Amino acid sequence: MKFETVANQYLLELESGSNPARASTLQSYRSTLRVHLTPRYGPMELSEIAQQNNRLLKELVRDLRIKYKPASIRLIVTLAKQVLESPKNENGLPLYPMQWSSDFIDLPVIAQQKQPTVTPEEVRTVVQDGPDAVLYAFLAASGLRISEALNLRREDYADGTAHVRQGKSMVEGLRGERR
Repeated sequence: MKFETVANQYLLELESGSNPARASTLQSYRSTLRVHLTPRYGPMELSEIAQQNNRLLKELVRDLRIKYKPASIRLIVTLAKQVLESPKNENGLPLYPMQWSSDFIDLPVIAQQKQPTVTPEEVRTVVQDGPDAVLYAFLAASGLRISEALNLRREDYADGTAHVRQGKSMVEGLRGERR
């Protein structure tokens, strides 16, 4: 079984499986496979890759470091791992079991991003004062993203529940609920 064949099957499963991926995710994966992974591993048999998977990924990481940031490198390596582990046997286990060593592969570390902090007093000030106080209070109480809140219509509220029709992490056409 060649990497290129498995990669195409992996994308088909993501596209039409029981839990389809978003269009933007599929586009990103197709691009990553086309640019980085298929040219490198496409004609290789998975059995061959399984025997040297960490060495092959170490070489990939070394080559990617020249042009890409740590988060992009980790994304590319993660996609490679997902494709390599996607063929399953009749018992649902990987057809080509592989062990991974992030230290050997020399995956870059992603620096911890600092999260902005707001004091309770600052929150009270924003929620109590100003023209958008109701919106801020609603966002704080519901946990919705601002785009989700702004997409709500009057008919989306019933019995204390806001019915979110579109959200960042929702598949189009599904209807989610958040209380």
